[in-house]
Amino acid sequence: MRTIGKITGSFFAMIVVVSLFSMIVSAAPTVVTSGTVDNTYDYVLYSDGELKITYLEKHRSYTADLKSIGTDYLNTVKTITVDITNFANTSYMAVGLKGCNCPATQVTFVNNKSTRKMMSANFEELPKLKGENIFFPEGMKIEGIEFREMTFTNVDFLNNYPESYYIMFFRCNNLKKNLVVKTKKVDQLAFNSCSSLETVDLSASSVRISYLTASKNLSDVFYPDCSEEIYIAGTDKLKAVYLPSGVKSVYKTCFSECPALKEVYYPGTRAQLEKVKIYDINTVSEHVMGDPITSLMGNMKIRCFDGVRKGWVNNNNGTWSYLNNKSHLVKGWFQYNKSWYYFDQNGIMLTYWAEIDFNWYYLGSNGVMKTGWQLINGKWYYFDSTGFMYLGWTSVGGKWYYFDSTGAMKTGWFSDAGKWYYLKSDGSMASEEYCDGYWLNKDGSWTYKYRASWRKNSTGWWYGDDSGWYAKNGSYKIDGKVYTFDSRGYMK
Repeated sequence: MRTIGKITGSFFAMIVVVSLFSMIVSAAPTVVTSGTVDNTYDYVLYSDGELKITYLEKHRSYTADLKSIGTDYLNTVKTITVDITNFANTSYMAVGLKGCNCPATQVTFVNNKSTRKMMSANFEELPKLKGENIFFPEGMKIEGIEFREMTFTNVDFLNNYPESYYIMFFRCNNLKKNLVVKTKKVDQLAFNSCSSLETVDLSASSVRISYLTASKNLSDVFYPDCSEEIYIAGTDKLKAVYLPSGVKSVYKTCFSECPALKEVYYPGTRAQLEKVKIYDINTVSEHVMGDPITSLMGNMKIRCFDGVRKGWVNNNNGTWSYLNNKSHLVKGWFQYNKSWYYFDQNGIMLTYWAEIDFNWYYLGSNGVMKTGWQLINGKWYYFDSTGFMYLGWTSVGGKWYYFDSTGAMKTGWFSDAGKWYYLKSDGSMASEEYCDGYWLNKDGSWTYKYRASWRKNSTGWWYGDDSGWYAKNGSYKIDGKVYTFDSRGYMK
């Protein structure tokens, strides 16, 4: 009997093990499609959306064009794993992915060859891929990365990457118009044909060499002092360049196709600026130094100053500008001695009325942003603590006011949303009182149609209307003054 029980127990245990194994096997992703492309790499697409690419031992440089996999399969890809272990046995390799609008959201590189220490990579047409979801092999150094037609909005992810010699962005037109770059891990950085860019601020980075080309809307570039080489060309809106103090050279076509460029600022003397040289590249890719940078500047105004120049600048045309601690023109909102000022895209301080980001502000004759009540050209306006001009119904100091579409405070009778209201001479809304003989409700609206007036007989003054109503047994506010009436309705 015990033997039968043991056999029965073993049988059921075996069934449980087999069932669990079947569940595990059934849960594992299955192969949807696979193949080899150009005798260069194998690919396997799994049912969970992972596309695994394994390079064969043949090349040291190759870009995988994923269209070879087929559009229908490509549209199901969620993640991409790229195994570069079998690349040609060198210490360096270059690999690329042309996604053909593949919806992958993550790319991971795998390398099991300890002799390989450096790689470069390029990514193209991967619209769902975010920079922070690209993972490189541990311990691998990056020579360079190129991003083409990607949808990044910022480049903060660069701080998560290994140190890189160069990183380039081509036609990445979703980048923020005011782009701030803070990476300390990139030596050379380039933006080419990134049409969304208006301002590029590199001042907090350690970028030594930068290239900004064919970004037509670019109007401002701020460099770190450590920048040794700059190149900027092909932008229609750039009006001024602020050279970094560490600049040593520029390429021979720097500043070309920049029709609006009129001024160059340099934090040093003219003699020091003359030491910044133009270079060309010879047939063996060596830099050949030539004339001073000033020979590229033509009729541009060159503004040199020894040391840091900062503070207010009189432009001698009735306008003012301000240079910050890096001798750059301040643009946008700026606080000075507890007062706020606004400078336009050319660094000119605005005065009087100014529409900024679809809101109206009043900056006065001296540029100082106004707040609170302001009497302007005989009309009253109200601005909050941020300088924002109020419109419509607004509560100020516990009283209600109405400001028309120009921001001017209204007074007297006016209609709003089908109801009539009365605004006193100081602009405050009348409520629970008589104005011009009409009773105003608690919400300020006029709904009682009978008009009251002062009346007098031999006994005294009283206040009533044609419906037979008259004031009595209390106090009433009439045209701004409080009157008290006795039980018979006569004014006391």
